[in-house]
Amino acid sequence: GVRRIAGALHGFETLGLLALLFVVFSLLSDRFFTAQNLQNVALVQAVTATLTIAVLMPLIIGEFDLSVGYLVGFAAMSEAVVAQFVQNPVVIILTGPVVGLIVGFLNGLLTVKLGISSFIATLGMGILLSGATQGISNGQVIFENIPAELTALAVPSLLGLSSAIWLTLLVALILFYVLEYTPFGRRLYAIGGSERVAYLAGIRTKRSRIIAFMVAGLLSGV
Repeated sequence: GVRRIAGALHGFETLGLLALLFVVFSLLSDRFFTAQNLQNVALVQAVTATLTIAVLMPLIIGEFDLSVGYLVGFAAMSEAVVAQFVQNPVVIILTGPVVGLIVGFLNGLLTVKLGISSFIATLGMGILLSGATQGISNGQVIFENIPAELTALAVPSLLGLSSAIWLTLLVALILFYVLEYTPFGRRLYAIGGSERVAYLAGIRTKRSRIIAFMVAGLLSGV
C-alpha cells in the first residue's frame, strides 16, 4: 500500500512538471501548443515509449537488455532489405517482430543457459547488430520500394493520432494486463524478488527468464 501511494505521488509530481513545461514552452512559442506539433512529438516518442516498455521485461526479473536500441535499427533495416524483394506489406511488417524475437531468444540463451552477465551479453549483441546493420545496408539509407502501407503508419488517422501511436498504447495496455493480472506476470515478479525462492516454489525460472528476453526483443521489433 505504501509503495502504491508513493508511486501515485511521484506520478502527480511528474504530471505537475509536465504541465509547467507545457505552459512555459507555450508562452515562448505560439507553435508549441498546436495539434500538429503535439502529433509530431507523440509520433517521435512512440518508438521510445515502446522501447521503454520492452526493457521492463528483463528489468522485472533483475536483468538488463542493452541491445534494444541497436535492435530497432537492425529490424528496420531488415524490413527495408526485404522490401527490395517482396512487396507484400504483411511480410515486410512481420519481419521486424520475427527478427526481434530471434534476437531476444539469443539474448536469453546467452544469459540464462551460458550464464553470461546480461549487461555484457546484450551489449555485445547490440554491437553485433550495429555492425550487421551497417553491413546489410552498406552504409546507405534504403528508401526505395517501400510500400505505402508502411509509411501510412505515421500518418494521422483516428482522432488525429497515427496508427503507430495507437499501437504503442495498445502494447502498453496489453503488457500492463499481463504483468498485473496473469500468472506469467506474477512469476516474473517472483523471479525478480528472488530467483532461488521462485524456483523452490515450483516456478520454471530459466524458461520464464528466456521468455522475458524474447518479449523484450519482440516489442523492440514491433
